[in-house]
Amino acid sequence: MNPALATRRWRYRAATFRRRLVADLLDTLLIASVGVVLWRTGFVAEPLTDGPGDLLDRTADTLALDLPLLMPAAVAVVVTALAYGALTRAVFGGTLGERALGLRLLDPAGAPAGPTRAALHGLAQLAGLLLLGLGYTWALVDPERRTLAEHLTGARLSHGRPEPEAAGRPATP
Repeated sequence: MNPALATRRWRYRAATFRRRLVADLLDTLLIASVGVVLWRTGFVAEPLTDGPGDLLDRTADTLALDLPLLMPAAVAVVVTALAYGALTRAVFGGTLGERALGLRLLDPAGAPAGPTRAALHGLAQLAGLLLLGLGYTWALVDPERRTLAEHLTGARLSHGRPEPEAAGRPATP
């Protein structure tokens, strides 16, 4: 990289909540299709509960009686999602959903996030989702529109390409 460019400060357009949401929905559909393939190919056994009853009763029975049958699929989908996010962000700068919407995960210097930062970002996203989605919705109230995962990992989900900072303007919106 040109040393003059390395010392230059860059301005990033933070990804909007709507773009993040649509990108994550696209990625969720892709990952859910992996779960369906695992189920249809027999990796995950069919639930044992059959018979009459409404949907709520059958769901409760399935969770109570067949949870050991469902756990391999749940673990496989979570591991697949984390690997998918880490690999696509490290190689392409974003997941397929993020790339489709012009988003890219960057490190603090403005370069594409490396594999370690991308993997840590995925784990931090999972932690944010386990906190009832508060890590994700953090972007709605954050002045820089960054999620909790971005704050924890130092990453930044940016829309478009970074631009050189003009004199007297802040580095981020």
